[in-house]
Amino acid sequence: MDKLWQKYEQLDDRRQSLAAAGAAVLCTLILLGGFLVATPARSVAAYCRVYKEELIRLAQLPDGAYGSGVFHDSKSAAALAESFDRLSSVAPDGVQPDVQALASIYRTMDRDPARAMLASLSGVSVEQHAKDWTEHNCVVR
Repeated sequence: MDKLWQKYEQLDDRRQSLAAAGAAVLCTLILLGGFLVATPARSVAAYCRVYKEELIRLAQLPDGAYGSGVFHDSKSAAALAESFDRLSSVAPDGVQPDVQALASIYRTMDRDPARAMLASLSGVSVEQHAKDWTEHNCVVR
């Protein structure tokens, strides 16, 4: 590293500026590329892939008190909230608001069981829409 710095210092001012600008551009491209790779793609294919992964994950967990029409199972509210959070990160625009709302509803049920009935009633229509959308778009075998 010292040799590289010594070579940099031997350059004239114009070349030092060009080298510094090139290094800045390279760092920016690396950071931007990392951000683009790290950001999950929102698509039907990504949603269905995560949905299938969550079906497998939930099947391995013990049964719970809260049912989900989307996952056709009863699990803990925390487990369902986690699954809906994962789906929300890749859900396309047509279903993302509903999936995000379901994650919030199940988190409320987990944190405050006294509000569980009210929270579940507020999610009836979004759960039905998310269930219908998922069944229409994702083939589960």
